[in-house]
Amino acid sequence: FIDEVNQDIKDEKLVTLWHRFKYLIIGGAVAIVAATGGYSWYTSAAAKKMESQNAALDKALGDVSALDTVIANSADGVQFIAVINKAKLLADDKKYDDAIQTLNTYAAQTTVPIHRQYAQLSAIWVEIEAGKTTTVPTHLIQSLVFGDLAKLTKAEILLKSGDTQQAADILQSLIDSADAAQEYKSLATAILQGI
Repeated sequence: FIDEVNQDIKDEKLVTLWHRFKYLIIGGAVAIVAATGGYSWYTSAAAKKMESQNAALDKALGDVSALDTVIANSADGVQFIAVINKAKLLADDKKYDDAIQTLNTYAAQTTVPIHRQYAQLSAIWVEIEAGKTTTVPTHLIQSLVFGDLAKLTKAEILLKSGDTQQAADILQSLIDSADAAQEYKSLATAILQGI
């Protein structure tokens, strides 16, 4: 008999709780379903947008004006690739100033630090090719990602300007660095042997 009374009390409490909180429970369940559906829709839409941007980039490769459209209408990753390709096309056509401007404009506008540094370093490479630079900004040399490459670039600039001793010092410091990537050490060794 006591078990039956306890069971009735439990049932009454459950019914009372249900009547009291049923809208919250239903609302919570609906919110979970809506959030899951919304997230699924958002990720699907983002994937479709990225596919569309990649397709536009594929079609635009090799055409500067088409790359301008991709640059204007794409997110950071695709935009970055389009900028680098546009600069390469311009540099290949000996339009160095346009290539440098494209890279520097992108570097000034992007919010992605690694893209900014790569664009800045690429602009310096174009300047070297055009014979227009004598320096590498310190912030690039101190960069965790591009520091070693910037040091090699600075050494190349110094070699072109005839300062072989300073170039040799930079190359040797790169070779001696415990943190430098092996490929950069090998490249520095080869350049140093050619001096």
